[in-house]
Amino acid sequence: MPVDVKKIRAYYDQLAVEFSNWRALYSEIGELIHPRRSNVVKQVATPGAKQTAKLYDSTALHAKELLAASMNSAFTSSTTDWFGLRTQNDQLNKVSEVLLWLEECDHLMTKAFRESNFYSEVHEIYLDLCAFGTGALFVRERESPDQAFGGLLFRAISPGEYVIDENEEGMVDTLIRKYSLTVRQLAQSSPKFALTEEMLKDITENRLTNTYEIIHAVLPRSKFPGVSQSGTPWVSAYISLKDNHLLHEGGFFGFPYMVPRWAKSSGEKLGRGPGSIALPDVKSLNLAKKMLLSAWALTISPPTLRLENAVVGPIRLWPGGSTIVRNIQGLKAFESGTKFDVSQLNIEDLRGSVRQIFFSDQLQLQEGPQMTATEVYVRYELMQRLLGPTMGRLISELLSPLIKRVFMVMLLGRALPPPPPVLGDDWNKIEVQYEGPMAKAQRMGEVIAIQRFLQAITPIQQADPDCLDWIDFDMIVPLMIDVFGLPASTKRKKSQVEQLRMQRQQEAQQAKQMETMLAVAQAGRDISPLLKAAGTAGGAAGIPGGMAGSMGGRMTAGIEGARR
Repeated sequence: MPVDVKKIRAYYDQLAVEFSNWRALYSEIGELIHPRRSNVVKQVATPGAKQTAKLYDSTALHAKELLAASMNSAFTSSTTDWFGLRTQNDQLNKVSEVLLWLEECDHLMTKAFRESNFYSEVHEIYLDLCAFGTGALFVRERESPDQAFGGLLFRAISPGEYVIDENEEGMVDTLIRKYSLTVRQLAQSSPKFALTEEMLKDITENRLTNTYEIIHAVLPRSKFPGVSQSGTPWVSAYISLKDNHLLHEGGFFGFPYMVPRWAKSSGEKLGRGPGSIALPDVKSLNLAKKMLLSAWALTISPPTLRLENAVVGPIRLWPGGSTIVRNIQGLKAFESGTKFDVSQLNIEDLRGSVRQIFFSDQLQLQEGPQMTATEVYVRYELMQRLLGPTMGRLISELLSPLIKRVFMVMLLGRALPPPPPVLGDDWNKIEVQYEGPMAKAQRMGEVIAIQRFLQAITPIQQADPDCLDWIDFDMIVPLMIDVFGLPASTKRKKSQVEQLRMQRQQEAQQAKQMETMLAVAQAGRDISPLLKAAGTAGGAAGIPGGMAGSMGGRMTAGIEGARR
Protein backbone atom coordinates (compact mmCIF):
# COMPACT_ATOMS: atom_id res chain seq x y z
CA MET A 1 0.00 0.00 0.00
CA PRO A 2 1.53 3.36 -1.02
CA VAL A 3 1.93 6.14 1.49
CA ASP A 4 -0.95 8.52 2.14
CA VAL A 5 0.35 11.66 0.42
CA LYS A 6 -2.33 13.92 1.88
CA LYS A 7 -1.51 12.90 5.45
CA ILE A 8 2.20 13.46 4.92
CA ARG A 9 1.47 16.84 3.33
CA ALA A 10 -0.77 17.81 6.28
CA TYR A 11 1.93 16.68 8.71
CA TYR A 12 4.48 18.84 6.90
CA ASP A 13 2.17 21.86 6.98
CA GLN A 14 1.79 21.48 10.77
CA LEU A 15 5.55 21.34 11.30
CA ALA A 16 6.06 24.27 8.92
CA VAL A 17 3.74 26.41 11.05
CA GLU A 18 5.90 25.63 14.10
CA PHE A 19 9.05 26.61 12.21
CA SER A 20 7.54 29.90 10.99
CA ASN A 21 8.21 31.34 14.46
CA TRP A 22 11.93 30.77 13.89
CA ARG A 23 12.22 32.36 10.46
CA ALA A 24 12.70 35.92 11.70
CA LEU A 25 15.48 34.86 14.09
CA TYR A 26 17.16 32.66 11.51
CA SER A 27 16.94 35.45 8.94
CA GLU A 28 18.77 37.92 11.20
CA ILE A 29 21.42 35.37 12.12
CA GLY A 30 21.91 34.52 8.45
CA GLU A 31 22.29 38.16 7.39
CA LEU A 32 24.64 39.23 10.20
CA ILE A 33 26.55 36.08 11.22
CA HIS A 34 26.30 33.43 8.47
CA PRO A 35 25.59 35.21 5.15
CA ARG A 36 26.04 32.05 3.07
CA ARG A 37 22.87 30.72 4.73
CA SER A 38 20.99 34.03 4.55
CA ASN A 39 18.28 32.63 2.23
CA VAL A 40 16.21 31.24 5.11
CA VAL A 41 13.14 33.34 4.35
CA LYS A 42 13.67 33.57 0.61
CA GLN A 43 14.28 29.95 -0.25
CA VAL A 44 15.94 30.55 -3.63
CA ALA A 45 18.46 33.37 -3.50
CA THR A 46 19.64 34.98 -6.72
CA PRO A 47 22.88 33.25 -7.74
CA GLY A 48 25.83 35.62 -7.44
CA ALA A 49 23.95 38.19 -5.36
CA LYS A 50 25.89 40.13 -2.73
CA GLN A 51 25.56 38.38 0.62
CA THR A 52 27.11 41.02 2.89
CA ALA A 53 25.10 44.05 1.81
CA LYS A 54 23.86 44.69 5.37
CA LEU A 55 27.17 44.01 7.09
CA TYR A 56 29.50 46.74 8.37
CA ASP A 57 31.66 44.62 10.71
CA SER A 58 32.99 41.09 10.20
CA THR A 59 33.96 40.24 13.80
CA ALA A 60 31.12 37.75 14.23
CA LEU A 61 31.87 36.08 10.89
CA HIS A 62 35.53 35.55 11.78
CA ALA A 63 34.73 34.36 15.33
CA LYS A 64 32.17 31.87 13.99
CA GLU A 65 34.63 30.52 11.41
CA LEU A 66 37.32 30.13 14.08
CA LEU A 67 35.01 28.22 16.43
CA ALA A 68 33.77 25.93 13.63
CA ALA A 69 37.34 25.23 12.47
CA SER A 70 38.42 24.45 16.05
CA MET A 71 35.53 22.02 16.48
CA ASN A 72 36.29 20.38 13.14
CA SER A 73 39.96 19.82 13.99
CA ALA A 74 39.16 18.68 17.55
CA PHE A 75 36.34 16.22 16.77
CA THR A 76 36.64 15.08 13.14
CA SER A 77 40.11 15.97 11.93
CA SER A 78 40.82 14.80 8.38
CA THR A 79 44.52 14.30 9.16
CA THR A 80 44.07 11.75 11.95
CA ASP A 81 41.99 8.65 12.67
CA TRP A 82 39.35 10.19 14.92
CA PHE A 83 37.31 7.10 15.77
CA GLY A 84 37.66 3.42 16.51
CA LEU A 85 35.24 0.51 16.88
CA ARG A 86 34.62 -1.94 19.68
CA THR A 87 31.82 -4.25 20.72
CA GLN A 88 29.56 -3.77 23.71
CA ASN A 89 30.87 -7.06 25.14
CA ASP A 90 34.14 -6.43 27.00
CA GLN A 91 35.11 -10.10 26.79
CA LEU A 92 34.85 -10.08 22.99
CA ASN A 93 37.02 -6.95 22.86
CA LYS A 94 39.88 -9.10 24.19
CA VAL A 95 39.61 -11.66 21.39
CA SER A 96 42.34 -11.10 18.80
CA GLU A 97 40.13 -12.19 15.89
CA VAL A 98 37.48 -9.62 16.86
CA LEU A 99 40.04 -6.85 17.38
CA LEU A 100 41.58 -7.41 13.94
CA TRP A 101 38.13 -7.41 12.30
CA LEU A 102 37.14 -4.17 14.04
CA GLU A 103 40.48 -2.61 13.07
CA GLU A 104 39.96 -3.58 9.42
CA CYS A 105 36.43 -2.13 9.49
CA ASP A 106 37.79 1.04 11.07
CA HIS A 107 40.45 1.32 8.36
CA LEU A 108 37.96 0.82 5.50
CA MET A 109 35.46 3.29 6.99
CA THR A 110 38.17 5.92 7.46
CA LYS A 111 39.19 5.43 3.84
CA ALA A 112 35.56 5.78 2.71
CA PHE A 113 35.22 9.02 4.67
CA ARG A 114 38.33 10.47 3.04
CA GLU A 115 37.25 9.44 -0.46
CA SER A 116 33.83 11.08 -0.01
CA ASN A 117 32.72 14.68 0.51
CA PHE A 118 32.34 14.19 4.27
CA TYR A 119 34.95 16.66 5.51
CA SER A 120 33.65 19.54 3.42
CA GLU A 121 30.04 18.88 4.41
CA VAL A 122 30.65 18.31 8.12
CA HIS A 123 32.39 21.70 8.28
CA GLU A 124 29.14 23.26 7.06
CA ILE A 125 27.38 21.46 9.93
CA TYR A 126 29.76 23.02 12.45
CA LEU A 127 29.15 26.45 10.91
CA ASP A 128 25.38 25.95 11.13
CA LEU A 129 25.70 24.84 14.75
CA CYS A 130 27.78 27.88 15.71
CA ALA A 131 25.38 30.28 13.98
CA PHE A 132 21.87 28.81 14.17
CA GLY A 133 22.32 26.11 16.80
CA THR A 134 20.96 23.30 14.57
CA GLY A 135 22.46 21.33 11.70
CA ALA A 136 21.27 18.49 9.47
CA LEU A 137 23.55 16.02 7.65
CA PHE A 138 22.15 13.53 5.14
CA VAL A 139 24.05 10.25 4.64
CA ARG A 140 23.47 7.61 1.98
CA GLU A 141 25.30 5.30 -0.40
CA ARG A 142 26.13 6.54 -3.88
CA GLU A 143 24.42 4.72 -6.70
CA SER A 144 26.65 2.25 -8.55
CA PRO A 145 25.83 0.83 -12.01
CA ASP A 146 27.40 -2.57 -11.28
CA GLN A 147 25.64 -3.14 -7.94
CA ALA A 148 28.95 -2.79 -6.09
CA PHE A 149 29.45 -0.38 -3.22
CA GLY A 150 29.51 3.09 -4.79
CA GLY A 151 30.93 5.04 -1.86
CA LEU A 152 29.34 7.48 0.57
CA LEU A 153 27.43 10.67 -0.17
CA PHE A 154 26.97 13.42 2.43
CA ARG A 155 24.88 16.58 2.19
CA ALA A 156 24.59 19.41 4.71
CA ILE A 157 21.00 20.68 4.53
CA SER A 158 20.55 24.42 4.85
CA PRO A 159 18.49 25.70 7.82
CA GLY A 160 15.11 26.83 6.56
CA GLU A 161 14.82 23.98 4.08
CA TYR A 162 13.64 21.40 6.59
CA VAL A 163 11.36 20.81 9.55
CA ILE A 164 11.91 18.17 12.23
CA ASP A 165 10.02 16.24 14.87
CA GLU A 166 11.16 14.31 17.94
CA ASN A 167 10.25 11.01 19.51
CA GLU A 168 9.32 10.55 23.15
CA GLU A 169 13.02 10.46 24.12
CA GLY A 170 13.72 13.86 22.60
CA MET A 171 15.72 12.45 19.67
CA VAL A 172 14.98 13.62 16.14
CA ASP A 173 13.37 10.79 14.17
CA THR A 174 11.50 12.77 11.49
CA LEU A 175 12.78 15.23 8.92
CA ILE A 176 10.88 16.69 5.97
CA ARG A 177 12.87 18.77 3.54
CA LYS A 178 11.39 21.22 1.04
CA TYR A 179 13.49 22.23 -1.95
CA SER A 180 13.30 22.95 -5.68
CA LEU A 181 14.62 20.97 -8.64
CA THR A 182 14.66 21.70 -12.33
CA VAL A 183 13.02 19.29 -14.76
CA ARG A 184 16.46 18.17 -15.88
CA GLN A 185 17.44 17.36 -12.26
CA LEU A 186 14.16 15.52 -11.70
CA ALA A 187 14.82 13.35 -14.74
CA GLN A 188 18.36 12.55 -13.54
CA SER A 189 17.43 12.06 -9.89
CA SER A 190 18.49 9.13 -7.79
CA PRO A 191 16.32 7.31 -6.83
CA LYS A 192 14.39 7.29 -10.11
CA PHE A 193 11.27 9.52 -9.99
CA ALA A 194 7.88 8.79 -11.53
CA LEU A 195 7.43 12.13 -13.31
CA THR A 196 4.07 13.79 -13.89
CA GLU A 197 2.68 14.47 -17.36
CA GLU A 198 3.53 18.15 -17.01
CA MET A 199 7.15 17.34 -16.19
CA LEU A 200 7.39 14.94 -19.14
CA LYS A 201 5.92 17.61 -21.39
CA ASP A 202 8.55 20.11 -20.23
CA ILE A 203 11.25 17.60 -21.11
CA THR A 204 9.72 16.93 -24.53
CA GLU A 205 9.49 20.66 -25.30
CA ASN A 206 13.03 21.27 -23.97
CA ARG A 207 11.94 23.47 -21.05
CA LEU A 208 14.62 21.91 -18.87
CA THR A 209 15.06 24.91 -16.52
CA ASN A 210 11.47 24.88 -15.24
CA THR A 211 11.54 24.24 -11.50
CA TYR A 212 9.20 22.29 -9.22
CA GLU A 213 8.96 22.31 -5.45
CA ILE A 214 9.15 18.89 -3.83
CA ILE A 215 9.37 17.57 -0.30
CA HIS A 216 11.37 14.60 0.89
CA ALA A 217 9.82 13.08 4.00
CA VAL A 218 11.71 10.55 6.15
CA LEU A 219 9.72 9.36 9.14
CA PRO A 220 9.39 6.23 11.30
CA ARG A 221 7.01 3.74 9.78
CA SER A 222 5.78 2.44 13.15
CA LYS A 223 4.67 5.83 14.46
CA PHE A 224 2.86 7.28 11.47
CA PRO A 225 -0.58 5.96 10.52
CA GLY A 226 -0.39 7.19 6.93
CA VAL A 227 2.12 4.59 5.73
CA SER A 228 2.26 0.84 5.35
CA GLN A 229 3.55 -0.99 8.42
CA SER A 230 5.49 -3.53 6.35
CA GLY A 231 8.95 -2.69 5.06
CA THR A 232 12.00 -0.84 6.30
CA PRO A 233 11.82 0.91 9.70
CA TRP A 234 11.93 4.37 8.07
CA VAL A 235 9.80 5.33 5.09
CA SER A 236 11.13 7.73 2.46
CA ALA A 237 8.68 9.61 0.23
CA TYR A 238 9.33 12.24 -2.47
CA ILE A 239 6.21 14.32 -3.21
CA SER A 240 5.61 17.10 -5.74
CA LEU A 241 3.89 19.98 -3.95
CA LYS A 242 2.19 21.33 -7.05
CA ASP A 243 -0.21 18.42 -7.41
CA ASN A 244 0.62 16.18 -4.40
CA HIS A 245 2.07 13.61 -6.78
CA LEU A 246 4.11 10.78 -5.27
CA LEU A 247 7.40 10.80 -7.16
CA HIS A 248 9.05 7.92 -5.29
CA GLU A 249 8.51 5.78 -2.22
CA GLY A 250 11.32 3.88 -0.56
CA GLY A 251 12.81 3.35 2.85
CA PHE A 252 15.87 3.18 5.05
CA PHE A 253 17.03 0.62 7.59
CA GLY A 254 18.39 3.48 9.72
CA PHE A 255 17.53 7.16 10.03
CA PRO A 256 19.68 8.81 7.31
CA TYR A 257 19.76 12.28 8.90
CA MET A 258 22.00 13.41 11.73
CA VAL A 259 20.43 16.48 13.40
CA PRO A 260 22.72 17.85 16.15
CA ARG A 261 21.61 20.78 18.31
CA TRP A 262 24.02 23.09 20.17
CA ALA A 263 21.62 23.56 23.10
CA LYS A 264 17.86 23.38 23.53
CA SER A 265 15.38 25.53 25.39
CA SER A 266 12.57 23.81 27.23
CA GLY A 267 9.71 22.88 24.91
CA GLU A 268 11.63 23.62 21.71
CA LYS A 269 12.80 21.19 19.03
CA LEU A 270 15.35 23.36 17.26
CA GLY A 271 18.59 24.34 18.94
CA ARG A 272 20.08 27.67 19.87
CA GLY A 273 23.77 28.35 19.42
CA PRO A 274 26.30 31.09 20.11
CA GLY A 275 24.81 33.05 17.20
CA SER A 276 21.55 33.50 19.09
CA ILE A 277 23.40 34.72 22.19
CA ALA A 278 25.68 37.08 20.27
CA LEU A 279 22.93 38.51 18.05
CA PRO A 280 22.15 41.61 20.22
CA ASP A 281 25.84 42.55 20.42
CA VAL A 282 26.32 41.84 16.72
CA LYS A 283 23.38 44.11 15.82
CA SER A 284 24.68 46.86 18.12
CA LEU A 285 28.19 46.49 16.71
CA ASN A 286 26.90 46.60 13.16
CA LEU A 287 24.89 49.77 13.85
CA ALA A 288 27.76 51.42 15.75
CA LYS A 289 30.17 50.71 12.89
CA LYS A 290 27.66 52.11 10.40
CA MET A 291 27.30 55.32 12.44
CA LEU A 292 31.08 55.58 12.84
CA LEU A 293 31.57 55.26 9.08
CA SER A 294 29.03 58.04 8.56
CA ALA A 295 30.93 60.19 11.07
CA TRP A 296 34.17 59.46 9.24
CA ALA A 297 32.59 60.64 6.00
CA LEU A 298 31.47 63.87 7.70
CA THR A 299 34.97 64.41 9.06
CA ILE A 300 36.85 63.61 5.88
CA SER A 301 34.48 65.44 3.54
CA PRO A 302 32.47 67.76 5.76
CA PRO A 303 29.55 69.87 4.54
CA THR A 304 30.21 73.62 4.23
CA LEU A 305 28.57 76.53 6.01
CA ARG A 306 28.36 79.86 4.18
CA LEU A 307 26.61 83.15 4.64
CA GLU A 308 24.15 84.29 2.05
CA ASN A 309 25.91 86.06 -0.85
CA ALA A 310 29.31 85.30 0.76
CA VAL A 311 30.38 83.12 -2.19
CA VAL A 312 30.25 83.96 -5.88
CA GLY A 313 29.39 80.87 -7.92
CA PRO A 314 29.79 77.26 -6.84
CA ILE A 315 32.27 76.04 -4.22
CA ARG A 316 35.02 74.11 -5.99
CA LEU A 317 36.30 71.44 -3.52
CA TRP A 318 38.49 69.46 -5.90
CA PRO A 319 42.29 69.89 -5.92
CA GLY A 320 43.30 73.19 -7.57
CA GLY A 321 39.69 74.43 -7.57
CA SER A 322 39.15 78.20 -7.30
CA THR A 323 36.24 79.63 -5.31
CA ILE A 324 35.40 83.38 -5.40
CA VAL A 325 34.20 84.76 -2.07
CA ARG A 326 33.04 88.21 -0.97
CA ASN A 327 33.63 87.48 2.71
CA ILE A 328 36.13 84.81 3.73
CA GLN A 329 34.58 84.69 7.20
CA GLY A 330 31.32 83.64 5.67
CA LEU A 331 32.65 80.25 4.49
CA LYS A 332 33.80 77.41 6.75
CA ALA A 333 33.58 73.62 7.13
CA PHE A 334 30.98 72.02 9.39
CA GLU A 335 32.46 70.33 12.49
CA SER A 336 30.38 67.39 13.66
CA GLY A 337 32.08 67.12 17.07
CA THR A 338 32.27 63.31 16.85
CA LYS A 339 34.37 61.77 19.64
CA PHE A 340 36.11 59.03 17.76
CA ASP A 341 38.04 57.79 20.79
CA VAL A 342 34.83 57.11 22.70
CA SER A 343 33.19 55.49 19.68
CA GLN A 344 36.22 53.26 19.11
CA LEU A 345 36.22 52.15 22.76
CA ASN A 346 32.55 51.18 22.56
CA ILE A 347 33.14 49.26 19.34
CA GLU A 348 36.10 47.38 20.87
CA ASP A 349 33.96 46.46 23.89
CA LEU A 350 31.29 45.01 21.59
CA ARG A 351 33.89 43.15 19.54
CA GLY A 352 35.38 41.67 22.70
CA SER A 353 31.93 40.51 23.83
CA VAL A 354 31.26 38.82 20.48
CA ARG A 355 34.65 37.09 20.51
CA GLN A 356 34.06 35.91 24.06
CA ILE A 357 30.68 34.41 23.16
CA PHE A 358 32.31 32.45 20.33
CA PHE A 359 35.28 31.47 22.60
CA SER A 360 37.74 33.12 20.22
CA ASP A 361 40.10 34.37 22.94
CA GLN A 362 40.26 30.93 24.56
CA LEU A 363 40.58 28.88 21.37
CA GLN A 364 43.02 31.03 19.43
CA LEU A 365 46.64 29.95 19.82
CA GLN A 366 48.88 32.60 21.33
CA GLU A 367 52.00 33.73 19.50
CA GLY A 368 55.16 32.19 20.84
CA PRO A 369 57.35 29.07 20.64
CA GLN A 370 56.00 25.65 19.82
CA MET A 371 53.75 24.23 22.56
CA THR A 372 54.77 21.22 24.57
CA ALA A 373 52.59 18.13 24.91
CA THR A 374 51.44 19.31 28.35
CA GLU A 375 50.46 22.71 26.94
CA VAL A 376 48.50 20.99 24.18
CA TYR A 377 46.74 18.88 26.79
CA VAL A 378 45.88 22.01 28.82
CA ARG A 379 44.59 23.69 25.66
CA TYR A 380 42.24 20.81 24.85
CA GLU A 381 41.25 20.54 28.51
CA LEU A 382 40.16 24.17 28.33
CA MET A 383 38.24 23.45 25.13
CA GLN A 384 36.58 20.52 26.84
CA ARG A 385 35.41 22.73 29.70
CA LEU A 386 34.08 25.33 27.26
CA LEU A 387 32.39 22.88 24.92
CA GLY A 388 31.58 20.11 27.41
CA PRO A 389 27.77 20.18 27.17
CA THR A 390 27.92 20.74 23.43
CA MET A 391 30.37 17.87 23.01
CA GLY A 392 27.94 15.52 24.75
CA ARG A 393 25.20 16.51 22.32
CA LEU A 394 27.56 16.19 19.36
CA ILE A 395 28.43 12.64 20.36
CA SER A 396 24.84 11.53 20.93
CA GLU A 397 23.22 13.39 18.00
CA LEU A 398 25.95 13.56 15.34
CA LEU A 399 29.07 11.42 15.76
CA SER A 400 27.71 8.15 17.20
CA PRO A 401 24.68 7.96 14.85
CA LEU A 402 26.97 8.90 11.96
CA ILE A 403 29.51 6.12 12.58
CA LYS A 404 26.82 3.51 13.21
CA ARG A 405 24.93 4.60 10.08
CA VAL A 406 28.07 4.39 7.90
CA PHE A 407 28.98 1.02 9.45
CA MET A 408 25.58 -0.46 8.54
CA VAL A 409 25.57 1.08 5.04
CA MET A 410 29.02 -0.32 4.26
CA LEU A 411 28.30 -3.70 5.86
CA LEU A 412 25.05 -4.14 3.90
CA GLY A 413 26.87 -2.93 0.79
CA ARG A 414 29.53 -5.63 1.34
CA ALA A 415 32.24 -2.99 1.62
CA LEU A 416 33.34 -4.44 4.98
CA PRO A 417 34.61 -7.97 5.69
CA PRO A 418 32.05 -10.36 7.21
CA PRO A 419 32.09 -10.48 11.00
CA PRO A 420 33.94 -13.41 12.61
CA PRO A 421 31.75 -16.30 13.81
CA VAL A 422 32.81 -15.75 17.41
CA LEU A 423 30.69 -12.58 17.51
CA GLY A 424 27.47 -14.50 16.95
CA ASP A 425 24.46 -12.21 17.36
CA ASP A 426 26.63 -9.39 18.73
CA TRP A 427 27.99 -8.43 15.30
CA ASN A 428 25.82 -5.30 15.10
CA LYS A 429 26.30 -4.21 18.74
CA ILE A 430 29.05 -1.77 17.95
CA GLU A 431 30.31 1.05 20.13
CA VAL A 432 32.31 4.03 18.93
CA GLN A 433 35.57 4.96 20.62
CA TYR A 434 36.68 8.48 19.75
CA GLU A 435 40.37 8.94 19.05
CA GLY A 436 40.47 12.49 17.69
CA PRO A 437 42.68 15.23 19.17
CA MET A 438 40.04 16.19 21.75
CA ALA A 439 39.40 12.59 22.84
CA LYS A 440 43.13 11.81 22.97
CA ALA A 441 43.77 14.94 25.01
CA GLN A 442 41.08 13.88 27.45
CA ARG A 443 42.54 10.39 27.88
CA MET A 444 46.08 11.79 27.94
CA GLY A 445 45.24 13.07 31.40
CA GLU A 446 45.46 9.48 32.65
CA VAL A 447 48.95 9.09 31.16
CA ILE A 448 50.10 12.41 32.63
CA ALA A 449 48.77 11.34 36.04
CA ILE A 450 50.79 8.09 35.81
CA GLN A 451 53.93 9.99 34.80
CA ARG A 452 53.54 12.48 37.65
CA PHE A 453 52.96 9.66 40.14
CA LEU A 454 56.10 7.79 39.05
CA GLN A 455 58.14 11.00 39.33
CA ALA A 456 56.76 11.69 42.80
CA ILE A 457 57.31 8.16 44.10
CA THR A 458 60.93 7.83 42.90
CA PRO A 459 62.45 9.23 46.18
CA ILE A 460 60.21 6.92 48.22
CA GLN A 461 61.21 3.93 46.08
CA GLN A 462 64.88 4.54 46.87
CA ALA A 463 64.10 4.24 50.58
CA ASP A 464 61.58 1.40 50.22
CA PRO A 465 61.70 -0.54 46.91
CA ASP A 466 58.68 -2.60 47.93
CA CYS A 467 56.37 0.43 47.71
CA LEU A 468 55.82 -0.23 43.95
CA ASP A 469 54.08 -3.47 44.85
CA TRP A 470 50.91 -1.40 45.09
CA ILE A 471 51.09 -0.65 41.34
CA ASP A 472 49.92 -3.15 38.72
CA PHE A 473 52.15 -2.39 35.75
CA ASP A 474 50.35 -5.06 33.71
CA MET A 475 47.35 -2.68 33.75
CA ILE A 476 49.34 0.48 33.04
CA VAL A 477 50.95 -0.67 29.79
CA PRO A 478 47.68 -1.77 28.05
CA LEU A 479 46.09 1.51 29.19
CA MET A 480 48.87 3.53 27.56
CA ILE A 481 48.62 1.43 24.40
CA ASP A 482 44.92 2.31 24.15
CA VAL A 483 45.48 6.00 24.94
CA PHE A 484 48.17 6.39 22.28
CA GLY A 485 46.03 4.48 19.78
CA LEU A 486 48.47 1.76 18.76
CA PRO A 487 47.05 -0.60 16.10
CA ALA A 488 45.76 -3.94 17.34
CA SER A 489 48.18 -5.73 15.02
CA THR A 490 51.14 -4.33 17.02
CA LYS A 491 49.80 -5.53 20.37
CA ARG A 492 50.71 -9.02 21.62
CA LYS A 493 48.10 -11.37 22.99
CA LYS A 494 48.09 -12.10 26.70
CA SER A 495 49.13 -15.71 25.99
CA GLN A 496 52.09 -14.47 23.94
CA VAL A 497 53.17 -12.19 26.78
CA GLU A 498 52.95 -15.08 29.26
CA GLN A 499 54.96 -17.32 26.90
CA LEU A 500 57.70 -14.67 26.55
CA ARG A 501 57.89 -14.28 30.32
CA MET A 502 58.09 -18.05 30.81
CA GLN A 503 60.84 -18.29 28.20
CA ARG A 504 62.81 -15.49 29.88
CA GLN A 505 62.34 -17.22 33.25
CA GLN A 506 63.68 -20.52 31.86
CA GLU A 507 66.66 -18.75 30.31
CA ALA A 508 67.36 -17.05 33.64
CA GLN A 509 67.22 -20.41 35.47
CA GLN A 510 69.59 -21.99 32.95
CA ALA A 511 71.98 -19.05 33.30
CA LYS A 512 71.87 -19.41 37.09
CA GLN A 513 72.59 -23.12 36.87
CA MET A 514 75.50 -22.41 34.57
CA GLU A 515 76.92 -19.89 37.01
CA THR A 516 76.61 -22.45 39.84
CA MET A 517 78.39 -25.10 37.82
CA LEU A 518 81.15 -22.68 36.86
CA ALA A 519 81.55 -21.74 40.51
CA VAL A 520 81.84 -25.45 41.48
CA ALA A 521 84.39 -25.95 38.72
CA GLN A 522 86.44 -23.05 40.01
CA ALA A 523 86.24 -24.43 43.51
CA GLY A 524 87.44 -27.80 42.14
CA ARG A 525 90.52 -26.23 40.67
CA ASP A 526 91.27 -24.59 43.99
CA ILE A 527 90.72 -27.74 46.15
CA SER A 528 92.48 -30.34 43.95
CA PRO A 529 96.00 -29.74 45.36
CA LEU A 530 94.60 -29.93 48.87
CA LEU A 531 93.05 -33.33 48.14
CA LYS A 532 96.35 -34.65 46.88
CA ALA A 533 98.08 -33.35 49.96
CA ALA A 534 95.38 -34.92 52.11
CA GLY A 535 96.07 -38.30 50.47
CA THR A 536 99.75 -38.14 51.33
CA ALA A 537 99.07 -37.05 54.88
CA GLY A 538 96.49 -39.82 55.32
CA GLY A 539 99.04 -42.46 54.44
CA ALA A 540 101.39 -41.09 56.99
CA ALA A 541 98.61 -41.13 59.63
CA GLY A 542 97.74 -44.78 58.99
CA ILE A 543 94.90 -44.20 56.58
CA PRO A 544 95.12 -46.54 53.67
CA GLY A 545 96.63 -44.62 50.81
CA GLY A 546 94.41 -46.34 48.29
CA MET A 547 91.28 -45.12 50.09
CA ALA A 548 92.43 -41.51 50.20
CA GLY A 549 93.59 -41.70 46.61
CA SER A 550 90.28 -43.19 45.56
CA MET A 551 88.26 -40.45 47.26
CA GLY A 552 90.44 -37.75 45.76
CA GLY A 553 90.18 -39.35 42.33
CA ARG A 554 86.37 -39.56 42.43
CA MET A 555 86.04 -35.94 43.60
CA THR A 556 88.47 -34.74 40.98
CA ALA A 557 86.63 -36.65 38.26
CA GLY A 558 83.30 -35.12 39.38
CA ILE A 559 84.74 -31.63 39.27
CA GLU A 560 86.24 -32.22 35.84
CA GLY A 561 82.85 -33.47 34.64
CA ALA A 562 81.19 -30.33 35.94
CA ARG A 563 83.79 -28.24 34.14
CA ARG A 564 82.98 -30.03 30.88
